[in-house]
Amino acid sequence: MLVVAHMSYYRGRFRSKVELRAIAYRAFLYLIVPVIAILPACGSRHEYAGPCPDVSIAVRGPALIYPIPDATNVPTTASALIFSSLPVLPGVTTSLVPSSSSGGAATLQLGAFTVAPSPIPSPAASYEPSAKLYAVAYPALAPSTTYTIQYGTSQSGPCSSAETTSSGSFTTSYRFLSIGKA
Repeated sequence: MLVVAHMSYYRGRFRSKVELRAIAYRAFLYLIVPVIAILPACGSRHEYAGPCPDVSIAVRGPALIYPIPDATNVPTTASALIFSSLPVLPGVTTSLVPSSSSGGAATLQLGAFTVAPSPIPSPAASYEPSAKLYAVAYPALAPSTTYTIQYGTSQSGPCSSAETTSSGSFTTSYRFLSIGKA
């Protein structure tokens, strides 16, 4: 028995303008309208009314290389803090907070971490030779002041919180030292 198949190409069904309009109208109703209905809710600024979750962000400060933690007689000239790592979280702020007995010295908000200068100022704490060192520059400091290096992160919004930690402290020399003077 010989079966002969009819070999013809597929020809798409012709749709009238009325059918095409109906398809477009259904697509608009089922796809576009729900998206348009949701958009105003996305842009609203409703305050969060529920309880704030108990979330703690652990900020771990990097290891301080220069000045050595708890060092005394650190020069008051502008320099840089040297670290053997970066903070664990992005967006961490670094500041030098003077002790309460410092006589009114201001808290210094420091900038971004950069690659440490070479050579490292001395005396410096020991570190692994293969460690990548990072620096944060600071301006001239007040004399005879103990500064604590603090890191912090903040969570904004109705459940705002702030977490801080420290890499230690150091005390500046008893007199102001500037470049070219002893």
